[in-house]
Amino acid sequence: MKFFKKGRKFFYTVNIILIVVLCAVTIHACLDPMDYERAFEDFVDARFFSVQRGVIFLVALLILVFEAFFIVSLLRKEEKPVETVNLTTPTGQISITAYSLETMVKSIVSRFDSVTDVRTKVDFSNSQVGMDISVKVKSSVLIPEISSKIQSIVKEEVLKSTGIELHSIRVFVDGIN
Repeated sequence: MKFFKKGRKFFYTVNIILIVVLCAVTIHACLDPMDYERAFEDFVDARFFSVQRGVIFLVALLILVFEAFFIVSLLRKEEKPVETVNLTTPTGQISITAYSLETMVKSIVSRFDSVTDVRTKVDFSNSQVGMDISVKVKSSVLIPEISSKIQSIVKEEVLKSTGIELHSIRVFVDGIN
């Protein structure tokens, strides 16, 4: 997950740099490189630019302005706080992220031979922790039986591994393979 976040930031950075450079080069090509004042005066007088050159110049200028707003919006964007479950032990406090719990539950449910696909989501409501588990199962399985097994084993394993008692475990069968 962290790789994708870094990859997305890298993509944004490269995108912004390429577009800004492209726009700057385009604007530079549209202007007379020898005398910017004369080029601006000619632009105002509509003698220097052809229609195509003027359109390219204005489009590049608009894209440059858009990129500036995009950069500002990225800088203002605040990271969403990571949802965690906090436990207090005699020796201190333990914080476990929702992502860690989801990964743990995926691992637990993946051990079932009759389950082919698992998606999980931690449910924080009323200061209690629950888990939503979506699965795809094989066609030969009894759905009430496998759902009940998933609920009991997930509840036991999460309690044993983390000390967190899940107040609800909802199993959704999304499909049958």
